[in-house]
Amino acid sequence: MASRTNSNRATHLSPDIGSRSRRVRCVAVAFLLALAAPMARAQDVATMGQSRISASELKQLAQRRPDLRQRLLGSEESFENTLREVLIQRSIVREAQSKGWDKRADIAEQIENARNAIIVSTYLSGALPLPPGFPGESEIKASYEQNKARLFTPWSFHLAQIFVSRPADKVQAETALKRVTEIAHKAGEPGADFAALAKAESEDEATKAKGGESGWVFEPSLLPELRALVQRLKPGEVSAPVPSVHGWHVVKLIESRPPAPADFDNARGAIVNELRARRIAELRQGFIDALVKKTPIKIDRAALGKLRQDFKK
Repeated sequence: MASRTNSNRATHLSPDIGSRSRRVRCVAVAFLLALAAPMARAQDVATMGQSRISASELKQLAQRRPDLRQRLLGSEESFENTLREVLIQRSIVREAQSKGWDKRADIAEQIENARNAIIVSTYLSGALPLPPGFPGESEIKASYEQNKARLFTPWSFHLAQIFVSRPADKVQAETALKRVTEIAHKAGEPGADFAALAKAESEDEATKAKGGESGWVFEPSLLPELRALVQRLKPGEVSAPVPSVHGWHVVKLIESRPPAPADFDNARGAIVNELRARRIAELRQGFIDALVKKTPIKIDRAALGKLRQDFKK
């Protein structure tokens, strides 16, 4: 149950929100727009040995997967890490297939089970759509009134950070780690001006101009690496560099708020998700009940009993 304002401010402290610079976002947007144009030949945008991703293929992936498109339009780290993840996965699959791993009976069975689960899930989602506009505002408000005694906002933290990205080159990464360690030492000294250091040293363009301030962030919106850390910090305290997939974060806790009863605006998103999930479950159970009624399941209990005895041997 994070508010819109809160999620917009999470920047690099959150897994999927923020950008190191407007320039990166513009490059990502231009890149996707370029993908939309007809191409005379396939153009690889990333390779890893024999594994490759072409611009046309990435365009198709982004069209089929909104989550992937959001990552491509996000931060520079998210943009590049998405390509790396796809390439690494393909390289591992290629190596496994070259050794016949996918032909093993136990692996083939797991693949078939996963395939069937995907078919069932996607088919039911398409065959049983939620009613348009569900849930309505009256249903949301009624649910809030019925459940507000158990609805609470999570811990929230007013944070500032200094972010240093992690270069791909190992030597450069070691240099960057030494740099961010020195920055953290300076930021933690008595009387240090954290805001001035953030403006001078941070690579997160979304927050550096504000002295590193990220605003109020709900605990679930934080990077997993930071959740336990901020709980331990005292107001005004500065952390050592915290590594993440993006780079390193030097975090300052300005203020924290414990869980509190959620007002309607903060609870609304969670209520909508819960009502939708409940209705989806009801629709699917109704579909299954109708299917079983139409085509009853018959079990040979004698054969099943014999089989159970065989299992016990």
